[in-house]
Amino acid sequence: MTERWASSAMATKASLIGLAPPGRGSLRRATRRDWLRREIAKADAQLKSIEDHLGAQQARVAELERAGADTKDARDFLAILKDCQRTHETHRLHLVRELAAT
Repeated sequence: MTERWASSAMATKASLIGLAPPGRGSLRRATRRDWLRREIAKADAQLKSIEDHLGAQQARVAELERAGADTKDARDFLAILKDCQRTHETHRLHLVRELAAT
């Protein structure tokens, strides 16, 4: 978070509605740990959703291949989903490490 963002009214509003992480100095450690646990749970749910989409997209690719159709777009979207999964896994790992350090 940049210094400009941290001091902005938007950052204050985002923090109040739970979109921004609680500041290290502004809240008790237990509150931050609770926030991290909630974010990890959200990441787990998002990863499950992505896994479901990956399975469905892989089935679509297989169906297109059986039909002899062009699979380029379907494979491109599958690659995007896999990249999204890696990004969410990395974010979750960051949250878990931060929780362990708190």
